[in-house]
Amino acid sequence: MPGTKRFAAAAVKAGGAVMHRLGLSETVLVFPEHRAFLSELPLFQAVQRLRRAAPEKKLVIEVKTADAALAAAVAGFDVIQAEKFSPTEIAALVKRMASMAYTRARPIVAAAGGVNAANAADYAEAGADVLVTSSPYLAKPRDVECGLRQRSKAAVPHGPEETRAFLRAGMPENQKGVLNSDATSCQRRQSLRLDKEVLTAAAYRS
Repeated sequence: MPGTKRFAAAAVKAGGAVMHRLGLSETVLVFPEHRAFLSELPLFQAVQRLRRAAPEKKLVIEVKTADAALAAAVAGFDVIQAEKFSPTEIAALVKRMASMAYTRARPIVAAAGGVNAANAADYAEAGADVLVTSSPYLAKPRDVECGLRQRSKAAVPHGPEETRAFLRAGMPENQKGVLNSDATSCQRRQSLRLDKEVLTAAAYRS
C-alpha cells in the first residue's frame, strides 16, 4: 500500500525477519528478462561485466530450473534465487550444488515464490539459506491490548522545578545540564508567547 513502506518494514523487522531488498540499488538482481538484452553473451562473461560495473554489490540471479541454477552457480553469482521451486526441488538443488567445485564460495540458495507461513519450515529443512516472501505484508494484524492507569498524586510533578527534578532522577549525568538549558529556553518561549497573547487581547479590546 502506498505510503506504508516505512511502517511495513518496521513491522517485519520487529517480527524477526530481515528485509530482502528495500531498493533497487542494494544488489544487482538479474531476471531472465534482463538476459534477453545480453544477446548470446555467456553467463560467466555477464558476471565479469557486472562485477566491473558494480564491484561492491552482490550479484543475484533468478532462475526457474535446476539446470539454470547450476549454470549460474558455476558462472559465479553470489545468490541463486530459485523461483517457485518446491521444497523437494530445493533439496535436490542444494545437494547437487554441494558436490560442485567453486572458484568463489558456494552461492546462497534463496527460495522465492509461494513461500508462506504454512511451508516455510519445509523450505528451511530442504536446505534453503534464505526464504524470500511477501506474505508478512499480507498477514492478519495481531490484536494489541492497551491499558491506562492513573498515577498516584504523589508521583505527579507540579510546576517547572518539580518537573525538572522528576526528569533528572532518571537521566544520565551528562544530559542533566541539557535539561536545565532546555527548561530555561522553554520558559522563555512560554513567557514570550503569553506576552504576545496579552498584547493581542489588549489590542482587540481597544
